[in-house]
Amino acid sequence: MNMGRTRAYLIRGCCMPTSAKETGLTLRNAARLAARYDVPLADALLIAVNLYGISSDQHRHRARVTLCLADEADIPWMAIIPLNAAGSPFRLQGTSLYLEGDLIAQVNRIDADEAVGGYFRDDGRAATLNPNARDLSAAARHIKRT
Repeated sequence: MNMGRTRAYLIRGCCMPTSAKETGLTLRNAARLAARYDVPLADALLIAVNLYGISSDQHRHRARVTLCLADEADIPWMAIIPLNAAGSPFRLQGTSLYLEGDLIAQVNRIDADEAVGGYFRDDGRAATLNPNARDLSAAARHIKRT
């Protein structure tokens, strides 16, 4: 199965909306896409939550979220996603994660995303900058200090 095709469909089909009402993504739609592309529903939901982030009252741009999907409560998943995505069809209420009103997961833990901005490798001969760092100049300063 080509996961890139599924993600591309989610992106094209939903057009990176600015509000939850524009996404058209529901649990039923996610299940339909999963069946169409022969992937587990869990994969389709995790792709979507990574794509859209989560709308919540948490004031964190990015966070490490550990969650268990409702249908697979014994399998924890970790996603590093924004928790302030106002236009997301995913909504966190307490520890319950909903997709347009349908309970899809329980969030077990939320940690700050303390991504290192950059680091040396290859015995200091090469530097790696984290493209997810909020400020690449800060990453460069971090490397310079080490």
